[in-house]
Amino acid sequence: MKKKILFAVGFLFCLNSLFFNNSYAAFTKINGLNSSSFYFVQTSPFDDNLVYTASSTKLFKSTDGAKTWSQIFTVKGEGNTITHIFVDKFRFDKLYLAEKDGLFLIKANNTQRFYQATPNEYIYFVTKYKGKIYLGTNKGVYYSYEDIVKWARFSGLPQDIEVYWIEFGPKKTYLATNYGVYVIRRKTNNIRRTFISRRLQTNESSSASQGEDNEQYLKPKIVKKDIFSENIVYLGTTQGLFVSYDRGMNWEKIDVGELVGIDIRYICQKDNDKSSVYLATAKGIIKLNRFTHTLDYIFEGLPTNSIRWLDFNKKGILLAASSKGLFENKFFDENYRLAPLGNEPSIQEIQEAALKYNEVSPDKIRRWRRALKYRALLPTVSLNYDKSIYGTAGGASYDGKAFVGPRDWGLSLSWDAANLVWNSYEDDVDTRSRLNTQLRLDILDEVNRVYFERLRLVREIMDNSLPQKDIIRKKLRIKELEAILDGYTGGYFSSRLKKLRE
Repeated sequence: MKKKILFAVGFLFCLNSLFFNNSYAAFTKINGLNSSSFYFVQTSPFDDNLVYTASSTKLFKSTDGAKTWSQIFTVKGEGNTITHIFVDKFRFDKLYLAEKDGLFLIKANNTQRFYQATPNEYIYFVTKYKGKIYLGTNKGVYYSYEDIVKWARFSGLPQDIEVYWIEFGPKKTYLATNYGVYVIRRKTNNIRRTFISRRLQTNESSSASQGEDNEQYLKPKIVKKDIFSENIVYLGTTQGLFVSYDRGMNWEKIDVGELVGIDIRYICQKDNDKSSVYLATAKGIIKLNRFTHTLDYIFEGLPTNSIRWLDFNKKGILLAASSKGLFENKFFDENYRLAPLGNEPSIQEIQEAALKYNEVSPDKIRRWRRALKYRALLPTVSLNYDKSIYGTAGGASYDGKAFVGPRDWGLSLSWDAANLVWNSYEDDVDTRSRLNTQLRLDILDEVNRVYFERLRLVREIMDNSLPQKDIIRKKLRIKELEAILDGYTGGYFSSRLKKLRE
């Protein structure tokens, strides 16, 4: 009898390993949110403690690593919903929120409307690339410089195209649309459709069901470039996962297990896991080995299979937005961490100091544009002086005398009413703002890199097992990085560090 029990236990263990292959910690639900269903979750690239999540109508923010939350935005208008959020990768605590009929910039809880949709226009997606904000809508792609809110429509696409996702590669831009995938070579602006949406035949998908549009059509929903190889691009569709090994020119379908005919909602990778691609799907979280095309399922603790978004923070915690709430899983080794230490200036402080010292803050452009508006109201002032001389010279009664009249002063004011509509100096501001934006991005990119490299080295020298020569070498490098940060901030970094440590 005892042998039979042991055999049964062993059989169940093997069965579990064979079918579920799950060796991960269980998910735990994150509390403190007054919504039960979530579509997005994103962690700040600068600080694991700063986390945003959104339901269909509310945006929440946490500053302590998803322990406590505050609601910072609520959608107004009946039938309006949040369609996408994008956390800025260059500026701390800055987020763009797209709703059906508008775009908002949210910075440190201050909200500013950035775009108002036209009637019958629907916004699906928002992103930012090299100082420009891009919107994917049901009327194409719109873009504007961050500093100059002047929107333009991207040309060369069908008039009735619906753009669900925009992804930027090193040289190409990828669009997931209702017509398929478009690949745009940015240098030549050449546009090519490389994947075509189509209606499925009854026998083409065993998962197709009547009355559900997203299962009757094969349509792209999300396109993501591989973070380890610029040649590889992933495509999530309503009917499974596709991959391109030639920068989006040709696509192969991954027909493995549950990926056949599944609705892919989101695709992400972890920067210390080169072999895996993580998928948020209608059937749960799937981990795909991108080399062997084998699947692993991450499900313990999740009360639903309807996963809408995934995000890893630097500490290795996986956050999942689902139809049943927001969940976290301590997925990777927590030693992989690059969080700020105590008595250290924050990245936000250093960013602001660098922008102020180098005079490339976005506020500078706004001041220029505000000054132009006032300039149009001010008149052109003209001041002149005349001295009149008169007499009878040239006449019959000329007696050789002349008289000097009173000294005449003149003041005239004139306005150019056309400047109230269009000021020619705006062209100069546009040009200067583009240069200002590019310089700002370059500075922030370098400051971010140096700041976090220094932080990593500071943590490494705390390891007592390091040889003394390695510690000396790392300390010298830290001094070098601090000098670079002082150069970008005018000495602010060192003075602030000294003050905090005192």
